[in-house]
Amino acid sequence: MLKQEIKKKSPYLKCYKKDSRKSRKYSRKKNLDINNKIHKEKIERYPFVEVHWLDIVGETGWQTFDSLMKSGLGRMVSRGWLVSRKKGVTRIFCDYGLKDGKEGDEGYIETIGGTTIIPNSVITKILKLS
Repeated sequence: MLKQEIKKKSPYLKCYKKDSRKSRKYSRKKNLDINNKIHKEKIERYPFVEVHWLDIVGETGWQTFDSLMKSGLGRMVSRGWLVSRKKGVTRIFCDYGLKDGKEGDEGYIETIGGTTIIPNSVITKILKLS
């Protein structure tokens, strides 16, 4: 019975539901064309993107209910080369190392670093930068 009272009286729950519906609308519009059929090791084949997403915010210190109700989610921005948007996640990388150049390997990626995996459900928008 206590749970029913909280759901009816809490303005935060109503606001959160609106935000989650809004996120679903965004998720339908966040499509970028990625040509995965071409050679995957050249950097020119990956679009450079800026991903805007929402993150969890936690507080371990003391605070009032009012300050908790005014708190929001963290708005994050990640930049990198887009690898894929499959199975509910977006994968990007920020750094890469080139092959040593033997036998015409110049310009091909050997290793990647600074990888980030973001759930598609928390992404608000993706911008293609170049």
